[in-house]
Amino acid sequence: MPKDSKKKTKAKEEANRSLKWLLGSCVISVGLVLFISFAYVNSLWSQRYLQEVQATWEKSPIVDVKLVDQNSNQCPDGYELAASGEFAGYYAGCDCSETRRSVFQGVRIGYCDRNETLAGCRIIERVDAVPYRAYDGKLICIKRDPELNFYNIQRPVIRKDAFSNETKATC
Repeated sequence: MPKDSKKKTKAKEEANRSLKWLLGSCVISVGLVLFISFAYVNSLWSQRYLQEVQATWEKSPIVDVKLVDQNSNQCPDGYELAASGEFAGYYAGCDCSETRRSVFQGVRIGYCDRNETLAGCRIIERVDAVPYRAYDGKLICIKRDPELNFYNIQRPVIRKDAFSNETKATC
């Protein structure tokens, strides 16, 4: 084999080795970037959750609950609305979870087509968002003790007397 052809073969091998190294480096870099981004997003979610928990602990405990007629449209003085918000609703779907045909299984978004309906799939109708403030025609109003929160409230000490089998709680 001539020297020129050996040099060309070595050059090709070196080029292939370099290309493989470059591709491997790119794959590892992309994987690392994806891992870091997912970890960062998860960390943000955890921080937000912990902030919500802390905000809840800073609120005063509920000491009274009143049900008020929804038509009055507000809670009595010193009370606040316990909950208000919006049920987000859900999309229409096609439920094939109880069919025996392997072609149609599970639940998916969107209405069932003719074949899915014939196979026994059920249509799940869409439900729009619904605001809520009341339950069964009543506003749920709560009163909080402004002097207390879950940081300064004392946990009771619960003791059980071994002889009398009596339970006592003290603060």
